Amino acid sequence: MKSIYTFLLSLLFVSCHNSPDFVKAPLRLSAIDSMQTREEIEQLIGATDTLYKKFKLQRIQDFTTDFFNNEAIKKVAQREKIDFDYAKADFDNNGLTDLLVIGTNKTVTLANNQLNSKVELSKEYNTLVLMNFGKANYQLIDISEDKFYFIVPQIMLVNDQPFLKINKPIIINAEGKLLRAARSLQLTYKFGNFIEYNAQPKTYAIEKITFQSQGCPGNCPVYTIEITGDRKAQFSAQSNNYSKEAGEGTYLEGAFQGTIDENAYHQLNSLLCYLDFPTLKDNYRLVTNHHPKCTLSITYTNGKVKTIKDFGRVGTYGLKRVYALIDELRFNQKWNKQG
Repeated sequence: MKSIYTFLLSLLFVSCHNSPDFVKAPLRLSAIDSMQTREEIEQLIGATDTLYKKFKLQRIQDFTTDFFNNEAIKKVAQREKIDFDYAKADFDNNGLTDLLVIGTNKTVTLANNQLNSKVELSKEYNTLVLMNFGKANYQLIDISEDKFYFIVPQIMLVNDQPFLKINKPIIINAEGKLLRAARSLQLTYKFGNFIEYNAQPKTYAIEKITFQSQGCPGNCPVYTIEITGDRKAQFSAQSNNYSKEAGEGTYLEGAFQGTIDENAYHQLNSLLCYLDFPTLKDNYRLVTNHHPKCTLSITYTNGKVKTIKDFGRVGTYGLKRVYALIDELRFNQKWNKQG
């Protein structure tokens, strides 16, 4: 009897870890496949996003700037044998080659940004993914966690399926206090960005979503959105609600009502379920100051409530995507102003 039980367990293990669901898409050649020089890749990145016009590829080992955890990321790169400034993979399995890149960016600096203080300065250390959707349609994604605490990215293959592995080095301040323990994450491209991979997502009956964007010492938006299960929504825009960055574009202020369209609601609902939101932490906080704050509350399954407070709005990669989708609702939905 024991041997039969052991045999059944072994079958279960094999079925869970060797999923037949992934079928690799056939390669569709694109411009990225023919690129052989760093200059070609740098030009493509700059053409995709003008804030990276002066982006330069650079290996982790070649960074000399004395930023906060410079040596820590170099140790991780050495341990993981990461010796590239760009690598190719098809992260979303659409048959088109994407790019993982590491480098420095000198597009917006203190020297050349005197006339537009609203534009954020370029970062010295950048980890980016260029997603390829064909016909010169690209999406440039910043996969870094924070401007000051850096990650070490790499491509990992699981049953021939490419994932993004994020290595977070240990962070200890000058007083010897542990600010962040070392850890690694397995990310997949879903719902329009990279989020934590979940091999067995669950389904929850979400009854209400309430999100409060609580601002920051700068010009971060302050607003509240509440969405019920029938897609009815209340939107209160208090301050700094612009449709574009740097305080530009359409400005909204006041109380609004509307109905979230089916696609937007389904995407938000499905993403929350994929993240297994009840298992997430109740509180997230970056160790540096001057970051935006938010509170996300989800009512589900006969009145249960999960509340997440996030100082920094970067609790997890999945939560970052949730916040971005809710931010977008302010301007991609039809709202009726009240009063």
